[in-house]
Amino acid sequence: MNWIGSIAIIGGLGTTFSFAPQVYKVYQQNSTDGLSPYMIGIHFGGVTCWLVYGVLINDYYVVGFNGITMVMVFTIIAKFVQSFCKKEKYQQGVIQM
Repeated sequence: MNWIGSIAIIGGLGTTFSFAPQVYKVYQQNSTDGLSPYMIGIHFGGVTCWLVYGVLINDYYVVGFNGITMVMVFTIIAKFVQSFCKKEKYQQGVIQM
C-alpha cells in the first residue's frame, strides 16, 4: 500500500465512524427526536452516490467505507420509519403510549 492508500484509509475511517455516535445515541434513546429526516435522506443519497462511484472505479476503500456508512444511515432511516408508524398507530387509537 502506498501513501495515497493510507490517506484514503484514514479519511474513510474518520468520515465513516464519525457517524457511529449518532447511531448509538438513536438506539440508546430509542428516538430520532432532534434529527432532521431531510438531512438523513440527503446524507443517504450522497453516500449512495459515493458507493456507486467506488464500484465504477473499482476502489475498494470507497466502496467499503461508504457501504458501512450506508448501513449506519439506513439503521437511522429504519428508526424514523418505526417512529412514524408508531405515531400513526397511536393517533388511530390502535396502541396506547
